[in-house]
Amino acid sequence: MNIKIGTRDSALALVQAKIAVCALQKVFDGIKTEIIPLKTKGDILKALPLDYAGAKKLWTEELDSALLEGRLDMAVHSLKDIPAFLPSGLVISAYFDGEDPRDALVLPKGFDFCKNAPAQNGKPVGCSSKRRATQLESLYPGVRCALVRGNVPTRLERLDEGEYSALVLAVAGLSRLGLKQRASRIFEVNEMLPAAGQGILAIVTREQGEAAEMARAINNDVLCRRAMAERAFIRALDGGCGLPVAAYAKEDETGVMLLEGGFCKRGETKMITASLRGAPSEHLGTRLAARLLCEAAKQAGGLGCVVLVGAGPGDAGLLTIRAKEALFQADAVVFDRLVGAGVLAQIPCSAQKIAAGKEKGRHTMPQQEINMLLIKLASEGKRVVRLKGGDPFLLGRGSEEALACADAGVPFELISGVPSVIAVSAAAGIPVTHRGISSRVHIVAAHGEGAQSIDYKLLAGQCAAGDTLIFLMGAYKLEQIAEKLILAGLSEKTPAAFISNGTTAKQTVKKGTLSSFKTPAASPALFIAGGVCSISDALESAKKPLCGIRVAVTRPRGGENRLAKLLDKEGAEVIEIPTIRILARKETPDLKALLNKKLDRHWFAFTSSHGVDVFFEKLAEYKVDIRALALCRFAAASSSTEAALCARGIIADLVPYEASGKALGELLAKNAAKDETVILPRSSIGGSEITDVLCAAKIAYTDIPIYDTLLETGYENPVFRARLCDGIDYVAFTSPSGVEGWIKIFVEQSCHSVQQAVETEAAAVNFAYTALCIGERTAACARSYGIKTITPLNTTIEGMIELLKQHCLKE
Repeated sequence: MNIKIGTRDSALALVQAKIAVCALQKVFDGIKTEIIPLKTKGDILKALPLDYAGAKKLWTEELDSALLEGRLDMAVHSLKDIPAFLPSGLVISAYFDGEDPRDALVLPKGFDFCKNAPAQNGKPVGCSSKRRATQLESLYPGVRCALVRGNVPTRLERLDEGEYSALVLAVAGLSRLGLKQRASRIFEVNEMLPAAGQGILAIVTREQGEAAEMARAINNDVLCRRAMAERAFIRALDGGCGLPVAAYAKEDETGVMLLEGGFCKRGETKMITASLRGAPSEHLGTRLAARLLCEAAKQAGGLGCVVLVGAGPGDAGLLTIRAKEALFQADAVVFDRLVGAGVLAQIPCSAQKIAAGKEKGRHTMPQQEINMLLIKLASEGKRVVRLKGGDPFLLGRGSEEALACADAGVPFELISGVPSVIAVSAAAGIPVTHRGISSRVHIVAAHGEGAQSIDYKLLAGQCAAGDTLIFLMGAYKLEQIAEKLILAGLSEKTPAAFISNGTTAKQTVKKGTLSSFKTPAASPALFIAGGVCSISDALESAKKPLCGIRVAVTRPRGGENRLAKLLDKEGAEVIEIPTIRILARKETPDLKALLNKKLDRHWFAFTSSHGVDVFFEKLAEYKVDIRALALCRFAAASSSTEAALCARGIIADLVPYEASGKALGELLAKNAAKDETVILPRSSIGGSEITDVLCAAKIAYTDIPIYDTLLETGYENPVFRARLCDGIDYVAFTSPSGVEGWIKIFVEQSCHSVQQAVETEAAAVNFAYTALCIGERTAACARSYGIKTITPLNTTIEGMIELLKQHCLKE
């Protein structure tokens, strides 16, 4: 096999490639190799600056592409030049030839370091990275640094020609080129921390194949351990040319590693450094990065905190008061896959939303990355809520995340949630204990590291003696769990049950005996074995009319959501998903001028409860006494608007049977005298239904926009959107603007991102729902987008509820 080895075409890169060839030839006698030099963007685009994130790719992209396309078998790099994250399909297969990791100060030929300062003649010192410049400026206050490009010989030539007073170069590069004698001063590691991986050569290959196996044969384990810790450190900090970051690891004779690291926050000029001892691992690098991030934030007075919150088993009604308060105050929320949609809907619009759930065979984010994410967000000064299903400290890794925060120095708070083992069992009518049947409960994780060590014989004996067994994370292993318990001596007639999607509208319960469970269940699920399962039928709650359906309510935030409350009372799982928001106008000069006049022949007609709320806010703002309206009359477009007026002490004079602008206009046309004026304090996008009728009847009116109806925000994350809409059966709309908002947020924005949501473990947006619309105008808007609709004859909130009951019975 002829091994094609790629490299940049610089003098140093070619030397490094030859070192790799020699190392391979020592192991594989007679191996055929071909060095293929390639020009990279970094070599060609000389004007590009080096001080931006991702700059390292300029020197590796062409080689990476050639590897992935099969034009190369290996690529040799100086490890410090390899980006922290490699393209998918490529790996570093060998770390070898560890040279001196330090940096050196190089003066022009003929200059003696002892007699000349680094910044002689006022010329700058050439540095190829901010890391070097930052540290040099600390060593020599007042020195001026300038970024320098080009290969090592070119830089030295520019130095000797007088362009720079000195250069800072890697000792390893000088040594490999036979130029170590040019080093005027070699900086110790405690003076200038090197770049991660400096001095080490690395071979990048495709993940699998003969080339990867051959490269692994020359891997140096000691260098590998050093590299892993150092690179984990820079990955955790998102380090690169755009962020001054340095790391150096060294093992002592006992195998303990000392990792020293430093970084400089954007906009800062001083590098913060720290060190950490421990077993050689990537975790050591991540821990040190976390500590440094928090130390930098503390020094700047901007360290936030992390609140670990249990979201309960899925039902939003089981979210604790403290958990709700934590969500309300959150700047960022990192949520799990098992958090119920109703709970997710309570996250503030302004909060950053990040999915970090796990599912069998798929991890959106590994645990170490989740830990680091929480710390990073807190280091940005944010109040971070880590939202986890059930209770985060019952088989939920909440303690690991708390320990990571404690280790990094991040303040944290723990808020327990309602455990799924209790709430889900109860929702299925199964008490986990019952006098005379069971007084003890065993909770077992059926998946994960501890699953292999489950003592089924012990569990079978305990269950036979009357104890209750509850298996979490066992949806895919129901048959295996049952078989193992039976083989361990538990009777196959032992009562058992599994509950999937417990406490939600999609809850399913199967009851039987151990021998009756032969197929996997939908995740998440509980598997329960024991005598308590035999009494579940008697304890099941009476089903309410809307039990088992999931309804999204799109009403704007603020005030009482009567529709949501009534739906919940009738047993529906309600997901409050506001699609529009109401913003009162700061200036309403027309209303102010009107209120300063004598008002005796006027009707105030309100088309929504929002108009009522804003109108009375304006009365208070303009210091207008409500008694000034004593001779005026009031009309409301719907029962909810009528209720809003009533709450303010006003009994509406007119309310149409049908909740629509046209119906209100027709009622006003019949009741308003020709010399009376109708005032319409409403949205700036109010329709023309009511005004068309008034015009036709020659009734004077004044249309006064007092609030704007805007698209709701906070749905930018595609996974979050998909999770909210997963399994929705009905979407309740009380206005055409609510429909328009839904389309913009959950159809137009989601269509291009559904596949992305699926790939990141969230279910795709479910478009197979029916629109429950308060009136025909709203329904017509929904139908125009192809959504199935149902509309009550009694166009009120109560009418919507009754219609939904009837529709569910038919379905």
